[in-house]
Amino acid sequence: MSSVSPSAQAPIVRLGRYRLLLELGQGGMARVFVAVSSGLAGFNKLVVLKVLKRCLSQDDEFRAMFLGEATLAARLRHPHIVQTNEVLEHDGVPAMVMEYLDGQPLSQVIVRGKGGAFPPAMQLRILVDALHGLHAAHELTDFDGTPLGVVHRDVSPWRCSPACAYPQVLGGLKLHDATRLDAPMGRRVCVSRIQSAAPRGQEGRAGPSTPRMCHA
Repeated sequence: MSSVSPSAQAPIVRLGRYRLLLELGQGGMARVFVAVSSGLAGFNKLVVLKVLKRCLSQDDEFRAMFLGEATLAARLRHPHIVQTNEVLEHDGVPAMVMEYLDGQPLSQVIVRGKGGAFPPAMQLRILVDALHGLHAAHELTDFDGTPLGVVHRDVSPWRCSPACAYPQVLGGLKLHDATRLDAPMGRRVCVSRIQSAAPRGQEGRAGPSTPRMCHA
C-alpha cells in the first residue's frame, strides 16, 4: 500500500457519520483513511475506514470480493487481529470501519530499531503474537463449526502494528488485513479459501503455522 496525497484522488470528506481526516494510502482495490466518529457531549472516536475505490464500486465482482472480505473480517475476534466493527455504504461506495491503532507499522519499527533499539526479546514476542493472530484466522469456522479454510499468504511487517498505546505490553502486536481478498489484477492475494488458492500455493508448500510451532 503506497502513501498518496489526499489531493491526488477525488476528494472524500465524509462517509455517513464518519468525517475523514487523513488518507493513509491505497492498494489495488481500496483507499484507507483515518476518520472520526462524533457524537453527543463532545464524543469523538478515531477509526480507520477502508473504502472500495469508486471506479470499482459498480463492478459486481469487486464489490463481492470486498464485501466477502468484510464478512470474514467481522467474524475474527482476537487480541492480535485488528477488529472490523461495521460495514457501511455511502453514495454507492461500500466501506469497512476498523479499529484505529496508535503507532507505526512493524516495517517502520524495524528500520528505526536497527541501532539496537529492537532487542531479540521484543522480536520474539512480536513473532509469537503474529502467529497467534494467524492461527486464529486459519482456524476460523462458520457458525455451524465448518472450517472456512482461510489462509493468509502475504504476511509482511507493514501488515503488523505493535501496540504502541500499551508500551507495558512488551511487543504487543496486531495484524491488519488478516482476511484481505485482493482483486485478480491487484498487487497481492493475501488470503484465500483453500479450494480457490492458486495451484502453486498448494503443491509442496508448508501449511499454516501455529503458535505452538514457535515454542519447539
